[in-house]
Amino acid sequence: MFTQLKEKFNIPLQSDLSYIKLLLCVTFFSISLYFIRLNLFSISISILTINLFILCTILLYSNFQSIPQTFKKNSIFWTFSFLFVLSFLPSLLLHPTIHGLGVFLEWLLLPLLTAFLLHIHISKHKKIFYYIQNLLVSILFFVTTITLIYLFLDNTTFDGRLAAFYPSPNHLAMFIAPLIFITLANSWKQKNKYLKVFSITTVILTCIVLFFTNSLTSSFVFIFILFIISIILIKNYYIRSGRTCPSTTKSLMLFILGLFFILSILFITYHKISNINPDFSRSSLSSRHEIWTVATNHLQKNTLINTSGINDFQQIYLDAQRYYPPYLHWSAPTPHNLLLTLWTSGGFFTVLFFCLLCSRWLYLSASSYIKTKNATILFYIAAFLTILLTSLFDTPFWKNDLSIIFWILLLFGLQK
Repeated sequence: MFTQLKEKFNIPLQSDLSYIKLLLCVTFFSISLYFIRLNLFSISISILTINLFILCTILLYSNFQSIPQTFKKNSIFWTFSFLFVLSFLPSLLLHPTIHGLGVFLEWLLLPLLTAFLLHIHISKHKKIFYYIQNLLVSILFFVTTITLIYLFLDNTTFDGRLAAFYPSPNHLAMFIAPLIFITLANSWKQKNKYLKVFSITTVILTCIVLFFTNSLTSSFVFIFILFIISIILIKNYYIRSGRTCPSTTKSLMLFILGLFFILSILFITYHKISNINPDFSRSSLSSRHEIWTVATNHLQKNTLINTSGINDFQQIYLDAQRYYPPYLHWSAPTPHNLLLTLWTSGGFFTVLFFCLLCSRWLYLSASSYIKTKNATILFYIAAFLTILLTSLFDTPFWKNDLSIIFWILLLFGLQK
């Protein structure tokens, strides 16, 4: 596009790549500022959505002719992805609301289109991939630094948890946990020693932030996956070096890693329990069990086709209140489980296509790792599993910023 303008008006413009990088920088840094919203035509739109729309428009214009060819390379995955998003349309058409349309556009369609169009652009400009990865590391450092300032000023929630400028500590934890693995991937083969130190420092500081969020699910999942990939990386190190790991050394390493894993879990659990209500009946797990019960009972009557609007579980939860004992919490915007959230918002086929696209992505990524033994792919898989396992107790997909992180991570796993 900019080349055509240059030829037509003879203006000494920079290359398309420079403008794309600038736009990517603005867009990605607005991920952490997604809560800033503007009123356009009486409709509230986040600044992230506006930037994503501009980015998608330019990428579509610049790469329109390359769409068919690039789509064929991973046609099964992208087919499942688009079917997953389109499976929400019946809910949107049966229950048309401004809120439902906003959720569909901001949390589903635009993030998917962004990942797809970036996939096409990266196929022609490989440097953009590394640029995006560096941007995510910079965003993580930015969020971590601001959050540590909140911690230093003792600006925490009523129960002593660190949330910073995020709606909840769990939201903050779900945002930073997968990005830690992206940062580790960035530092693994980083040749610039200053950038490597920057990435490692960011990981250490972010782990401190993750601890003070007191988010048990995110912390447990992160430590567990870190434990698993550490064993895999050590094993592959000996395979590549052509040496056999002595049984005593192997036992010692497993003991040290296992001890670190157990002590970390115990320490985090103790820190969490010491800051919560000791009454188990009022715990977050009890409230989640109550919410899951409401969601599953609703789905027994509405299995295939969704009878409520997109992201309308709050009304389902309140309508069922008279059938259950007094609620532990009056507000439940999501069922605190990703599959239940997708099912209550889109129906059975939404869950089906989501499972298919996740399975396809894991297959492609695992096959690529087995073939190449590229450790960065292992870190991408670790980040993705962090999202999936965390989603058993929370809904990491159902936020504007977390949704774009999800799709960008899927984009990373498709790179060769």
